[in-house]
Amino acid sequence: MSGAGTTRAEGGFFTDGGSTLNERRLVLAGGETGTFETSSNITGANGARLVIESGAVFEHKNNGNFEVGGGMAPRLVNRGTYQVTAVATAGNPNLYWELQNSGVLEVTAGGKYNISGQIYDSGETANRTEGTYRSADGPLELNIGSDTLMTGPGALMAPESGGTVQVSAPLSGEGAFEVGGTLDVQFPIFVDGGRVTLQGGQILRSTSTDTALVQQDGRLEGAGSITGVVVAKDGEVQPGTDGATGTVTVDGVYKQATGVRLNAELGGTTPGTEYDVLTANETDLAGELRLEQLSGFNPTTADTLRLVKWTGGVRTGQFDQISGQSTFDEPLKVQYDSGDNAVEVAGKILPGRDVDPTSFSDTLMFSKARTRSLRIENTATDSDAEDLEAMIQAQDNPSWLMVSPTSVSIPQGGTETIDVELSAQSTSPGTYRDTIEVTDPELDGAVQVPVQLTIQRPAITLSSSPTPASPGTAVTVEVGIPSTFTPVDGTLSYRAAGAETFQTTSMDVSGLTDNTEGTVSADVPGDAVTKVGVQYHVRLTGPDSTGSVTIHTPSGGTTRPVFVSVSFGEIQADGSFPQERYRMLTVPVETGDRSVFELLTDQYGSYDPAQWRFSRWNTAESSYREGSEVGPLETGQAAWLVVKRGIPLTVTGGGQSVDASAPEKIALQPGWNQVGNPFPFPVAWSEVTRPDPVRPPVGYDASRSESERFRFGVDVLEPWEGVFVYNSADTSVALTVPPVGGTSGSSSMTGRALTAKTGEGYRLEATASVSGGEQQWSSRPVQIGVSGNAEKGLGDEDRVRPPAVRSRVRLHVAPSEGPALARSVKPLGKESSGAKTGRVWDLRLQMNNDAQAAGPAYLRLATSGPLPEGVQRYVVDRDRNRRLVTTHGTAKVPLSKGQSPRQLRVIVGTEAFAKAHSEGADLAVTETKLRANAPNPFAESTTIPYQVAEEAHVRISVYDVLGRRVAVLVDGQREVGVHRVQWGPDDHGDALASGVYFCRMKAGGNTSTQKLVVVR
Repeated sequence: MSGAGTTRAEGGFFTDGGSTLNERRLVLAGGETGTFETSSNITGANGARLVIESGAVFEHKNNGNFEVGGGMAPRLVNRGTYQVTAVATAGNPNLYWELQNSGVLEVTAGGKYNISGQIYDSGETANRTEGTYRSADGPLELNIGSDTLMTGPGALMAPESGGTVQVSAPLSGEGAFEVGGTLDVQFPIFVDGGRVTLQGGQILRSTSTDTALVQQDGRLEGAGSITGVVVAKDGEVQPGTDGATGTVTVDGVYKQATGVRLNAELGGTTPGTEYDVLTANETDLAGELRLEQLSGFNPTTADTLRLVKWTGGVRTGQFDQISGQSTFDEPLKVQYDSGDNAVEVAGKILPGRDVDPTSFSDTLMFSKARTRSLRIENTATDSDAEDLEAMIQAQDNPSWLMVSPTSVSIPQGGTETIDVELSAQSTSPGTYRDTIEVTDPELDGAVQVPVQLTIQRPAITLSSSPTPASPGTAVTVEVGIPSTFTPVDGTLSYRAAGAETFQTTSMDVSGLTDNTEGTVSADVPGDAVTKVGVQYHVRLTGPDSTGSVTIHTPSGGTTRPVFVSVSFGEIQADGSFPQERYRMLTVPVETGDRSVFELLTDQYGSYDPAQWRFSRWNTAESSYREGSEVGPLETGQAAWLVVKRGIPLTVTGGGQSVDASAPEKIALQPGWNQVGNPFPFPVAWSEVTRPDPVRPPVGYDASRSESERFRFGVDVLEPWEGVFVYNSADTSVALTVPPVGGTSGSSSMTGRALTAKTGEGYRLEATASVSGGEQQWSSRPVQIGVSGNAEKGLGDEDRVRPPAVRSRVRLHVAPSEGPALARSVKPLGKESSGAKTGRVWDLRLQMNNDAQAAGPAYLRLATSGPLPEGVQRYVVDRDRNRRLVTTHGTAKVPLSKGQSPRQLRVIVGTEAFAKAHSEGADLAVTETKLRANAPNPFAESTTIPYQVAEEAHVRISVYDVLGRRVAVLVDGQREVGVHRVQWGPDDHGDALASGVYFCRMKAGGNTSTQKLVVVR
């Protein structure tokens, strides 16, 4: 039957003369107002169906039943609303049938619905993933015959107030239970991700000892009661709901496991209505209790809120964690009150905290100990304040600092004294720091008491003999041991000053006795005693309560050893002294009152610049001082020395090695300084302490070619070898050279020549030379270039030009500000307009009178790396306001007497940039040469352009492939500029045949050739 409106059935459905009608379907279709009702029995069999579609309402009243006949099981499919308003029964206890409920199965006031048959075969599981089972007043009895009724996420069991849902099988699943009435279960409810909401109703088991609810996961909430045992294994339990308080009463045992959180909202002092309450006969507690504030409520010390109660007087366990207290404005006190059988929450007064003293600082001799006192007070003034539960510990727990006791409980107004033991018995001498922290779990942060202990070394003395020592002779080291320290082992470590490693020898300490002063000794063997001096230190190991402690004497051990000076009768300087070549000299020996100049006169005789020359750069005067005017040449200073006969320097008259017991400071004036290694052993530049304005040293190696003698970036300061060091600061600074030996670079000076390739990008190397008769004088090379990695200003790739020594021709880059440079690398950038791209370098060429008279100068240009796209190189003579002609990489620079220095400019950039920075110089013609003729090939005639960079006699001739001259086109003087000449094969007598011809131009020292092709 299908339709809208109201359909009434007076007799039984599906009847056929008292028999059932098989394979029939009664469909009740939904409509806006459609209602179907029956006042008598509905009988179905052999696959009959009663289908209630969504929107339809079927009212089962007047005590009619949905009966199951024999044969195949019928099916009731409810997608709409199935209302039971009278006493009704579905099914047959002796048969099974099918109920598919995805709508609302509702028992209203006065009704009773008893599902008495088996929904499925006995022993299976009935799965209900959706639909609502609601009892508004009368009972809804689910007397199914399956083992378990599964409730899916969409299913709802909801007995309303006055209603009852009776279930005769275990309930399990993820569905929801909204209990406003009575949920009467004969088996436990298993909640696994679902929700149980008590809406003033109750969940009933037969007795309080039966398990009523097992919460595998999910949530139990609301207000109501549960008869039976509640087991919460995971999820949340919330008396009331979020934002609304309530009471959950368990007539049985409430068991909460570790994974469960019990939420309690506190909004006032009235239980159930202003704060949440959970009451049970007995409790077994674990997991978390989370306190949540409502309406800004803060319990006072006079309030007592009993959140969890066990009326039977039995509580097992307690919460693993109580959280949420920080959300309240005032501190809370949570306690388990055995008198009231409850977990109680109240406001509390925190203790106060003060310590005295606020820090410790002490000094102890090695092996001693001292106990100090730390007083801790509970400064709270209220008598109801909590006790101060102070915990005391050293932050890093070092062996030299111990506190006892480590925890105390101090009542309001009380004090406790803590022993602070400072011990120098198991810690090596030195200064140590730590912090004592005093904490209380109720108070924020910690009170920190800084502790400093200085452990003084035992009064161990060292002496050596003889002093100064003699080369090759053993040195005896004697160690005085105080009575406060008795070593069980001793070692003497020694080396020649500056050597990389120490050698060791044991010291016999077996003769020492406790609490008695004594002496032990050992020898540095003679083969370790050289003219550079000896370094040594002693290591002594003594017992203590925890094992052993080692003391180095001196305290620096390997980093600050004792130095023993070694005397000598004479000593020869390291390195070579090439004949008539400069070397930079420093003298790392002590010679008493004699100056270095006096040592040189002893070796080379009275000062005679023709035989030997001694000079040193004076930064303030920007010039060299010579001979005796150089001054005493103190330790760490250097000067130039050149000897005509190449005789090495031998220091005679006696002396001794320089003191290498401490670092040596070397003062640097602004600009260039000649300095040297103060020690007679190599020292790595990386070990030298220097401020940022100090650039890496520049050495000088006379054994190399003249262009490579200056070595930039020296990494090892060699003994007896001086270097240039540039200080870019405006004030004096200092180098600190430690007496730490490094690895010698090689037999020659370390560092890199200026000509060594560095970085990427375009590079131009320029060298100026002048020839005078058989003599040719050249400058040292300078480098300029552009690079994407270059820095603005004085960068790492730039090289400051060191002062030249006895040079007739000098060339350097002259920036608008800053020092003269031997290398200048700039980033290729743009002007503000973005249209003119390039860089400019000004060069300064200086010559002495001999070189000026020899003139002209030639500027040799060698390039590496590609020019950036769209730019060219221009070399401009700023004095003559013209572009220099470059032929085969060489440009001639005219010289006139007295015209020094000469000002040149190199431009790398676009044509527009070059014109803007050429200071008006003509940039057009740069080279004397033939240009390409046009047309080519040709039959009648062609035009041949040519250019002249300097006024000269020009001859242009044409030759055939056999080398025979067939025409002379130009033969005369021509001015600077571009010229043209026309030529045809018939212009000079007999007509010339088709073929290849060559046009050759000679002008001054330049020759240029072009190929011409005649086609007849």
